[in-house]
Amino acid sequence: MGIPVKHLETICFREELPEKKRFDALVEAARTAMEATDPLVRPRDRKGFAGGFVRLSGPVPTIIVPDLHARREFLLNVVRYRYSGETTVLEGLATGAVRVVCVGDAFHSEQRCRFRWLAAYEEYRAGILDGPSLTAEVADSMGLMEMIMECIVAFPENFFFLKGNHENILNTDKNGNHPFRKYAEEGEMFYRFFLSRFGKAFTTRYARFENTFPLCVVGDRYMVSHAEPGRFYDEPSIINARLDPRLIRDFTWTGNGDSEEGTVEQMLAVFLPDVPDALYFGGHRPVANSYALRASGRYVQIHDPYSGQVAFVPPDRPFDFTIDMRSVEP
Repeated sequence: MGIPVKHLETICFREELPEKKRFDALVEAARTAMEATDPLVRPRDRKGFAGGFVRLSGPVPTIIVPDLHARREFLLNVVRYRYSGETTVLEGLATGAVRVVCVGDAFHSEQRCRFRWLAAYEEYRAGILDGPSLTAEVADSMGLMEMIMECIVAFPENFFFLKGNHENILNTDKNGNHPFRKYAEEGEMFYRFFLSRFGKAFTTRYARFENTFPLCVVGDRYMVSHAEPGRFYDEPSIINARLDPRLIRDFTWTGNGDSEEGTVEQMLAVFLPDVPDALYFGGHRPVANSYALRASGRYVQIHDPYSGQVAFVPPDRPFDFTIDMRSVEP
């Protein structure tokens, strides 16, 4: 099963909000697809749900996509990117020849659209919940998530999206989440917009979908989570992440320099003991110049909002920063 690239292009360049009924159905289809992931790839937790841990193995390259933040065209460039000769990522996903792991954060455009956020905040403070600025912001965010969900449904064993700190539509401080604000009251504004435009039941179903995202991926030569893990966790703990709010927080909210000393090195030593050059990838906080290195060079932070780059992790050799940080810009 595949997706016509034209279908993703239509979603990418659509200006209006998605149609509620279709989007709601896609949310449920994507959630169901994630819950049905092969248990050998995504083991079940103690309650029988798909756990927070994903294990990917085999001679297949992985493309790690940094924080997306409503960048529809960036994701479109990723799937149209010719990663091997004339083969696009979308074609490779359909045949199982490549995998994609997104580090999370679908919603909120942040610095890139700072002035739109400031305008939206003025509308919001004036009592206008569905003003043009906030509506455009929500349309970008929901459009991006629509593209992500289409990929999850079509390629459930090859396309993964990890929970980031912005996957919190309820703007709650429960279950490892924190309410979010930066340039405005982004978290609360989205929550109120969803309630007003789509209703409580829709918003609750979307929150349930967000809670289905995994937190950590382990490949043959790499690990990935949204943020640098705050402390060491073993595999059973990560599998049962939905039952541990502190773990969720530690994989989605840990700031630069806030991780316990040696955490990344210990994670790599335990999960990939026979790969001394394995790397741990993440995003969460913006970086300049494509990437930044932490944890003695073992943690690669790739959230450069302006680079248009992804990390291409080959299955059979060490990661080479000179050729494996790849631009997907056409």
